[in-house]
This record gives sequence, structure tokens and C-alpha cells, in this order.
Amino acid sequence: MLRLRSAIFGNLRIYLCEGPEEEPDEQIDYRLRAHSLHKVMIRLFPWAGYSYAKP
Repeated sequence: MLRLRSAIFGNLRIYLCEGPEEEPDEQIDYRLRAHSLHKVMIRLFPWAGYSYAKP
């Protein structure tokens, strides 16, 4: 039987304003296994809108 592994996501950084900042307003250290980052976000923050930060 083939088992597909899901990715591990961790260390969420939250920026509350629209402008660029060097430091996040909040940082949450965690490790979660999920198939996509979208599934992590809707599970942890179902009330929030989000966008991906540029690396």
C-alpha cells in the first residue's frame, strides 16, 4: 500500500498592517502536517482573510 505523506507547515508570522515591516506583529511556533497551506489557514483561522507574503 502506497502512503502519501503530507507536507509539514510551521512557524506562522502575522503582519497586521498593509505596509512592509521587518518584524512580524505576532509569531506562532508550531508544526502541522497538512496537504496544503490553505487547509492549515482555514482550520486555524476560519474567520480571517489572508494572502501569502513574498519571500
